[in-house]
Amino acid sequence: MDSLKESLEALNAYKDKTRLLLLPFTLFVVIAAGMAFILKMIGPAFVILILDMIFYFLVIHRMTKRYGFMVNEANLKYGFFKPLKNVSTKSKDGMDFDDFVNLSMFPIKNGKNTLLSRNSVFGEREDEQLEAHELTFHYVIADAKGKPSHQFVSGSLFMDSFKKTGFKGDYLLLRRDVLETGAKTQFVSKNGYKAFALKDQTLTEGFDGYYHGEENFTAQLEALCLKLGSQAKNLCAIRIMDGKAAIFLTRRFYAGSRYTTTEPTKEILSKNYFSERDEIFSFFKNLKLYEKENTL
Repeated sequence: MDSLKESLEALNAYKDKTRLLLLPFTLFVVIAAGMAFILKMIGPAFVILILDMIFYFLVIHRMTKRYGFMVNEANLKYGFFKPLKNVSTKSKDGMDFDDFVNLSMFPIKNGKNTLLSRNSVFGEREDEQLEAHELTFHYVIADAKGKPSHQFVSGSLFMDSFKKTGFKGDYLLLRRDVLETGAKTQFVSKNGYKAFALKDQTLTEGFDGYYHGEENFTAQLEALCLKLGSQAKNLCAIRIMDGKAAIFLTRRFYAGSRYTTTEPTKEILSKNYFSERDEIFSFFKNLKLYEKENTL
């Protein structure tokens, strides 16, 4: 869709088409009821009702579900990512498995179906490429009997990529309680991370700091993370690299219901319903400026 107006027109047209198909469904329900209670034709009435229900689940239910997806995608494009340009969406598989692994934010089990990505959104701001993904992934731990057990993590991942400046920092701030202790230790070691001490008490109470290369996590950088943590609910991890940053909020999702009954309007579709969005976008912008000012 090229505009909010065109998107709204398409939604209304699809809604009218769905409502039109409800007419024969309702008519056959009435016919079946009349045959059963007035004409006492129980057998034929039952057959008509079964066929009518099959029609509902194969056609109407699918169209209603699709309508919910269309409303949701329009809101993500014109509301959630409204401040950005060239916005696009992808309902599933928007996050590549290898890209997730290369972020080095969390452990994840190798293989298919270990990363579920939904409601991905992509947009541009100046020289930045921003993304948002609703993710569910799992990693393996050993239970009390030594048998492998799966631990699941769900939430929203936000990423920002911009031109590299030669910034030396390579950091991960990870909330202490998000991973099983043994799995976290193994993940940190496998990815070559070294631990460093955060200075602010608010951060040290909940987060562990890790780095690659040289550690120079300044007070200014810590202040940016602290401000983000004070505004972003369920902040779980912050990844900072040269020309790239990522934020993960556990058990927080930005997409609306897939089975919406809301009558879409211009105001509804263009509204942002995710309270942390502006603070996350602000963090990315300020971090980019910080990296430019702290190059080689």
